[in-house]
Amino acid sequence: MLVQDRPDIRARPAPVRPRRAWRRVLPPLALVLLLAVLASLLVGSGQVGPGRALRVLLGGSDEEARFAVLQLRWPRTIVATVVGAALGAAGAVLQAA
Repeated sequence: MLVQDRPDIRARPAPVRPRRAWRRVLPPLALVLLLAVLASLLVGSGQVGPGRALRVLLGGSDEEARFAVLQLRWPRTIVATVVGAALGAAGAVLQAA
């Protein structure tokens, strides 16, 4: 007996998820991304702590802190975000194929 002839083990299509599910999932994910970006900008090695980094993001502070946050941490954060999104998209494509 072939698998096609047995109705009890025949493959059924997966249920279609409604598009409204994204409305519940997307805001918390965006909040998590925002908090991760903020943590990446505020925390790092060196003499620039979270307080000085926050002052840089709010528009003040000294040149050393400004250099560390805007020239070192900001590009690192952007690259990490883009690479993470690309890896996530690649994983989704691989699973869909």
